[in-house]
Amino acid sequence: GCSCLLFALVALACHFGVILSGSLLVTKIMRTFFYRGQDDDTGSGSGSFTLGLDDILVASNAAIGGPATASAFAGSLVKGNSNDSTKRRKYLMYAGTFWGIIGYAFGTGIGVKLTQLLMAGSNR
Repeated sequence: GCSCLLFALVALACHFGVILSGSLLVTKIMRTFFYRGQDDDTGSGSGSFTLGLDDILVASNAAIGGPATASAFAGSLVKGNSNDSTKRRKYLMYAGTFWGIIGYAFGTGIGVKLTQLLMAGSNR
C-alpha cells in the first residue's frame, strides 16, 4: 500500500535527480574540454554542445526500460512538429539501443556479484 507508493516515489525522485545532474555534468564537461575554442550562435565562446530534452528522455528510458523500449521511444520522436518519417532521429535509436545493452551488461554483472556477497554474508 503506502510503503510501495513511497518506495516508488523515492526511486523516481532519485532517478530524476541522477538524470538531471548527470545531463548537466555531461554538458559542462563537453563544453569545457571538447568545445573550448568554438563559438556558438551567440558568439559567447561557450561551445555548441547541449543535451536536448529528447536526448535526456531516451537516456532515461534506456536506463529504466532497456534497449527495446528506448529504441521504440526514440523511433517515435521526430524533428519539429511534423509526422514526417524522414525526420526521425535514428541516432537516438542507435544510442538508446547501445546504452541499454551496456546497462544490461553492467547491471547483470553487478547483480550477480551483489547476490554472491549477500548470500555469503547470510551463511555466517
